[in-house]
Amino acid sequence: MLPLALLLSLSVLSTEIAAQSPTIVILDSGHDPENQGSTGTCGKTEMQYNDEMTMELHKAMSKDRNYKTVLTRKPGQPVEISSLSKDVLKKSLTPRAFAGLKNSSALHGRAAIANASNCDLFVSIHHDSTLADFQEGKPVCEVDPVSKKKTGGVRLSQSFKDKYEVGYSVLILDDGSARAAESRKLAAYIAKRIKTDLKRTPSNYHGRDGDCLFSDGTPDCRDVNPELGIIHRNIAVLRETRCPAVLVEVGNIVDGGPDGDEGKINNDEFRGKMADAIKAGIDDYLKASRTEIPIGGGGFGFEPSDAQR
Repeated sequence: MLPLALLLSLSVLSTEIAAQSPTIVILDSGHDPENQGSTGTCGKTEMQYNDEMTMELHKAMSKDRNYKTVLTRKPGQPVEISSLSKDVLKKSLTPRAFAGLKNSSALHGRAAIANASNCDLFVSIHHDSTLADFQEGKPVCEVDPVSKKKTGGVRLSQSFKDKYEVGYSVLILDDGSARAAESRKLAAYIAKRIKTDLKRTPSNYHGRDGDCLFSDGTPDCRDVNPELGIIHRNIAVLRETRCPAVLVEVGNIVDGGPDGDEGKINNDEFRGKMADAIKAGIDDYLKASRTEIPIGGGGFGFEPSDAQR
């Protein structure tokens, strides 16, 4: 048996090594060329918004040697899992998710990349929209020859905006598991930064007026923390990943017009500030978590709960 002093020194050394290992963060740009999502104010697709924001976040985090970022797909490209062997895919996914690869590799492939990378954290970037019933206009814009500003395009109806707040939201899978508890903490730190640093308002229409419904008409999402815009939703990228996972809805791309949300979020300055806010939220989470869990190089390694299988 090793002397107690040696065992203690080895324990301290292993903790220091874990603390020095970069935190592996999976950056997932939502949608892909086959399914580009909603069409925004002037004809730009959600995939394009997602790609621009994800790469801005990737750039911000790549400057920090404490992080190693992994992209689930490149801008304008599909999710690529051909480099992962069948054996790795089986080990990286639940049986249900592995079986679903044949029909939905774009969804389950993202979780496979995350799990095969020994993810510490998973951050998916999306942009929101609403049902067509609440939209006005067509996704065509003209450029004013004098001001050079775009005019026209889709916008949300005033009746909808009178009823709801339009802004950001952060989605998690809140199933009562240990992983869900960490996802909830991560979501709170990110949401606080978005709300305070960018003065953004959380959206409050999810699960209402036909938004976010199952096929039987019941809500597919529920409020977790309305004040911070944190929402529960059971979707593949949040369900199948083995590390704390969040999905950030940056803003609403069908809210055009001079006071619309799309005009606030569709520019390089905003994307830079949003990337800084998300990274700061991750920084805050890790500072709080490192006192409890040695994160770095796949420090969590949660298994999906029975309910997720």
